[in-house]
Amino acid sequence: MIHPAISALIADTNAETQGLVTETLQRVGAPLLTRMAERGIRICTLAEGEPFSARSPWVGEFAPQLDTWPHPPAGLFVVAEATVYLRVVSSMTTAHELGHAMDFALGDNGYMSNHHPGIRRAFAQATRWLTPYAATRIDEYVAEAFRAYIECNDLASPWPRVTRQRLADIDPAMYEIIAHIFEEGTV
Repeated sequence: MIHPAISALIADTNAETQGLVTETLQRVGAPLLTRMAERGIRICTLAEGEPFSARSPWVGEFAPQLDTWPHPPAGLFVVAEATVYLRVVSSMTTAHELGHAMDFALGDNGYMSNHHPGIRRAFAQATRWLTPYAATRIDEYVAEAFRAYIECNDLASPWPRVTRQRLADIDPAMYEIIAHIFEEGTV
């Protein structure tokens, strides 16, 4: 059975991508799905070749150069719009961007990770990283931990496979924080 919040989250997708996005969302669990829907999170997929700037008013106004990068991102979470934009619809990309959406949905006027003392401490004290991208910024750290917790990987990706067990082994403090968030839907 599909959780009712999923329909509220999926704003603009075609039938093919809606199934892939729904499949990833079903891994999240009711507390977080409900929280994201309550915070107005939306998920949109871009048509093949469609630039982010054509769909996102914020990107169009403030970051149109994003579309001209040699390798534009596979997905974006635009905080100002509370919207996930997916250029590449895959389990890995969808899960990662949903991690940003969750971080935002749990925050007050921005990402929860910017103010959560446990996450800030875990990030500052990390000696190993779930993926190289997790080491770049605290919000990417949270998004990759979220992706690991729901175990979304793409077989063709060069990134390390992530799982709950890998998260628990590499970063037990962050694993405990993410597990609590998934169980309660809050921080």
